[in-house]
Parts: sequence; C-alpha cells; structure tokens
Amino acid sequence: TTRGKKLLQNAAKYEKEEFREWQMVHSQYRETDPEDPKLLTEISSQIGFPLAEKKMREVMLADTATRLPEVLMFLRKELTNYREEFEVCQEKKKFMDPLHIKQMVGDFMQDVCKRIEDYLDGDLEGDLIRATLFNLLVTHFISLL
Repeated sequence: TTRGKKLLQNAAKYEKEEFREWQMVHSQYRETDPEDPKLLTEISSQIGFPLAEKKMREVMLADTATRLPEVLMFLRKELTNYREEFEVCQEKKKFMDPLHIKQMVGDFMQDVCKRIEDYLDGDLEGDLIRATLFNLLVTHFISLL
C-alpha cells in the first residue's frame, strides 16, 4: 500500500531521530551517574533501521532459497492437478453441446440398429421386429433430445 511504502521510506530517518533523542537523554543520565559507560561506536553503528532491514532481507533470502525447491514441487503438483481438472471440464463441456450429443446419439443408434440387423439377418419375422425396434429407438431418442 501507499501508506506502507511511505512508512518504509521514512523509517531510517525516524530511527535516527529516535536514536539521537535517546543519546541526549543518556547524556543527561550520565551527568548524574558518571560511572555509566558511553555507548561504543561499534555498537551504535549496528543500531537502526537500515541495518535491521539488511539483516531481515538476508534472513528472508536464505529462507526463500531453502524453501524454493519445496515450493516449486508443490506448484508443479498443483499445475498437474489443474491441467487434469481442465481436461475433465473440457470433456464435460462437449456434452453440453447439443450438436455433439445429437452426433453421439446418432452414432449410437446406428450401432444398435446394425447389431439388431446382424442378429436378425435372414429372418422374415426379423424384418418386422427390426422395423418396430428401430421406430421405438428413434422415438425414444428423439424424446430425449
């Protein structure tokens, strides 16, 4: 967010001002207690937002580097799952298309009729049965559409 970016931009300046105020208060305290040691320069150089930010980024980078293989493996697995789900949805989508359904039903009816013809081939009564069954099948499948 914009507010967060603004806070980060002003963080170093804010930390320096706070540290300078602390040093002034500490100087006043040292006047009352001269035994209290001064803050060492090497320690004061390690205090503040820029150093903390640098250390945090180093830790985050190291953490990211160690977790990256695991994350990539998880993402690959998720991608495979989503691709499989997509293929299933594409197959289901075909059955939503009326033209595809009519073609499938037509192919099915031709197959059934061919099997009936093969079964009843050469039988005179079979011609009557075949015609009756065919009419029933056509009527039934048309009512489904």
